[in-house]
Amino acid sequence: MSEYCIIGMEIPLESLSLSTFDPAHAQPPYLTTPRSLEACRIHGINPIELVEIPFDEFRKDFANDVDAAQRRYDRIDGARRKILASGTLIIQN
Repeated sequence: MSEYCIIGMEIPLESLSLSTFDPAHAQPPYLTTPRSLEACRIHGINPIELVEIPFDEFRKDFANDVDAAQRRYDRIDGARRKILASGTLIIQN
Protein backbone atom coordinates (compact mmCIF):
# COMPACT_ATOMS: atom_id res chain seq x y z
CA MET A 1 0.00 0.00 0.00
CA SER A 2 1.31 3.48 -0.82
CA GLU A 3 1.82 6.07 1.86
CA TYR A 4 2.37 9.78 1.91
CA CYS A 5 3.45 12.21 4.60
CA ILE A 6 1.49 15.17 5.97
CA ILE A 7 3.33 17.22 8.57
CA GLY A 8 5.29 14.26 9.86
CA MET A 9 2.35 11.82 9.80
CA GLU A 10 2.27 8.82 7.52
CA ILE A 11 -1.25 8.18 6.24
CA PRO A 12 -1.97 5.03 4.22
CA LEU A 13 -3.27 5.79 0.75
CA GLU A 14 -6.05 3.45 -0.38
CA SER A 15 -5.41 1.54 -3.60
CA LEU A 16 -7.88 2.96 -6.11
CA SER A 17 -7.92 1.14 -9.43
CA LEU A 18 -10.14 0.92 -12.49
CA SER A 19 -11.47 -2.40 -11.22
CA THR A 20 -12.78 -0.76 -8.01
CA PHE A 21 -13.63 2.66 -9.48
CA ASP A 22 -17.13 3.92 -8.64
CA PRO A 23 -17.91 6.95 -10.85
CA ALA A 24 -20.88 8.00 -8.74
CA HIS A 25 -18.86 8.28 -5.53
CA ALA A 26 -15.39 9.19 -6.74
CA GLN A 27 -13.31 11.74 -4.88
CA PRO A 28 -9.70 12.80 -5.41
CA PRO A 29 -7.43 11.03 -5.82
CA TYR A 30 -9.51 9.12 -8.36
CA LEU A 31 -6.95 6.45 -9.19
CA THR A 32 -3.74 5.56 -7.38
CA THR A 33 -2.55 2.25 -8.79
CA PRO A 34 0.27 2.44 -11.35
CA ARG A 35 -1.42 0.15 -13.90
CA SER A 36 -4.71 2.10 -13.82
CA LEU A 37 -2.89 5.41 -14.17
CA GLU A 38 -0.81 4.00 -17.03
CA ALA A 39 -3.93 2.68 -18.81
CA CYS A 40 -5.45 6.16 -18.65
CA ARG A 41 -2.21 7.77 -19.84
CA ILE A 42 -1.87 5.39 -22.80
CA HIS A 43 -5.42 6.17 -23.94
CA GLY A 44 -5.17 9.91 -23.30
CA ILE A 45 -7.82 9.93 -20.60
CA ASN A 46 -7.64 12.10 -17.51
CA PRO A 47 -9.09 10.09 -14.57
CA ILE A 48 -11.37 13.03 -13.70
CA GLU A 49 -13.17 12.41 -17.03
CA LEU A 50 -14.46 9.13 -15.57
CA VAL A 51 -16.24 10.81 -12.67
CA GLU A 52 -20.01 11.10 -12.91
CA ILE A 53 -21.28 14.69 -12.88
CA PRO A 54 -24.83 15.10 -11.58
CA PHE A 55 -27.36 16.68 -13.96
CA ASP A 56 -27.93 19.52 -11.46
CA GLU A 57 -24.39 20.74 -12.13
CA PHE A 58 -25.30 21.22 -15.80
CA ARG A 59 -28.50 23.02 -14.80
CA LYS A 60 -26.39 25.64 -13.02
CA ASP A 61 -24.74 26.58 -16.33
CA PHE A 62 -28.07 26.67 -18.20
CA ALA A 63 -30.50 27.90 -15.55
CA ASN A 64 -33.02 29.17 -18.12
CA ASP A 65 -32.63 26.40 -20.69
CA VAL A 66 -33.25 22.89 -19.39
CA ASP A 67 -33.07 21.43 -22.91
CA ALA A 68 -29.57 22.83 -23.43
CA ALA A 69 -28.52 21.47 -20.04
CA GLN A 70 -29.94 18.05 -20.94
CA ARG A 71 -28.15 17.98 -24.33
CA ARG A 72 -24.81 18.89 -22.73
CA TYR A 73 -25.31 16.33 -19.95
CA ASP A 74 -26.23 13.62 -22.48
CA ARG A 75 -23.16 14.38 -24.59
CA ILE A 76 -20.66 14.48 -21.73
CA ASP A 77 -22.12 11.66 -19.67
CA GLY A 78 -22.58 9.55 -22.79
CA ALA A 79 -18.89 9.90 -23.64
CA ARG A 80 -17.95 8.98 -20.06
CA ARG A 81 -20.19 5.92 -20.09
CA LYS A 82 -18.85 4.87 -23.48
CA ILE A 83 -15.28 4.92 -22.18
CA LEU A 84 -16.19 2.88 -19.11
CA ALA A 85 -18.37 0.38 -21.01
CA SER A 86 -16.07 -0.14 -23.98
CA GLY A 87 -13.29 -1.80 -22.04
CA THR A 88 -10.89 0.68 -23.61
CA LEU A 89 -9.11 1.08 -20.32
CA ILE A 90 -7.69 -2.40 -20.00
CA ILE A 91 -5.15 -2.93 -17.23
CA GLN A 92 -2.16 -4.73 -18.71
CA ASN A 93 -0.08 -7.05 -16.51
